Amino acid sequence: MTNEYLKAFKHHLTYVEGARDNTIKAYLSDLNNYVAYLTEQELSCLTATHQDIETFLLSIHDYYQKSTINRMVSALNAFYSYIEVHYKIQNPMILLDYKHHQTPLPKTLYVDDIKRLVDTFSTSERDLFHLLIVYLLLGSGLRVSELTSLTFSNYYQNEGMLNVVGKGNKMRWIPVYDKAKVLLDDYLIKSQNYRTHASKNYLLIRKNGKPLTRQYVYTMIKKQGNLALIKDNLTPHRLRHGFATLLLEQGSDLRVVQELLGHASISTTQIYTHLQPGQLHKSYDDFHPGAKIAKEIKDDEDEI
Repeated sequence: MTNEYLKAFKHHLTYVEGARDNTIKAYLSDLNNYVAYLTEQELSCLTATHQDIETFLLSIHDYYQKSTINRMVSALNAFYSYIEVHYKIQNPMILLDYKHHQTPLPKTLYVDDIKRLVDTFSTSERDLFHLLIVYLLLGSGLRVSELTSLTFSNYYQNEGMLNVVGKGNKMRWIPVYDKAKVLLDDYLIKSQNYRTHASKNYLLIRKNGKPLTRQYVYTMIKKQGNLALIKDNLTPHRLRHGFATLLLEQGSDLRVVQELLGHASISTTQIYTHLQPGQLHKSYDDFHPGAKIAKEIKDDEDEI
C-alpha cells in the first residue's frame, strides 16, 4: 500500500509539480529511508504520528548533515501535504516541532525518569539483559548501531573500556561504568550457552542465538519507557542524549563530551548545551551519569 502512495506522489511531482529529476530522486530516496524505519517500528505512513516522525528524525541526526535532514523534512512535508489533499488523511507534519537549520532534540530525560526506568526491570535473566542495554546506551552514550555491532574485540574487560568504531569509521574509547560492567561480565558467561556460529563474535546476542538488532532495541526501550511512565517516546537516541546532558549538567568539558559521543565537530555537541552546565570536573567518574544514578539510589536507600 505504501508503495502505491509513493508511486502516486512521484507521478504528482513529475507531471503536476514539474519538479526536477534530481529533486524527485532525492525526495524518493528520503521517503524510502523513512518507510524502512516505519517498517522496523511496525508502522505505516498512514498510521505514523508527528511523534513517530520526530523520533525518526532524532534517530538519523547523528548520521546525516543538517542540510540532508532539512531536505528530508521538506520531502516529508511535500509527501504528507499530497496525501492529505488526495486521500483525506490528516497531515502529521502540522504538529511536528521542528525548524529547518536546527537539529531536533529529544525531550529531556531527568534523573527521576531514569530511576523509574531502572525500577521497571526485574532480576530475571531477560530483564537483566535489557537493563544492560539501557546501561550501555545511557552510561556510555552509544549509538544504537554501535551497540548492535559490538564484538568481543571491542571490549577490553580488564580495563573496563569499549573501543568503538563509530560514524565515519572514527574510533573512540568509552569507559564502562561499574554497574554496567558487572552485568556485562555476568551476561558474557551466561550467553555462552546459546551462542551460535553466526553470532559467536558479537558481544550482545539474543537468547535465540541471533545478533541484537536495532528493531529489538527500539521496541524494548519504548516498552520499558511506557512502563516507567516517561513522557513522550523513549528511544535509544534519547538515552544517548540523556548521557550527554547529564555529563554537561555535572560540569563536563564540552570537548570531553564530544570525544565520548564520537562527534566529528564540536558544533554537533553544542546542541546539548540547552541546559545550564555547572563547573568543570576533570574526573570522568565525578560526572558520569551511572555514578550519579547510583548515588541518587544509594541516598534514597540511606533515608529508608
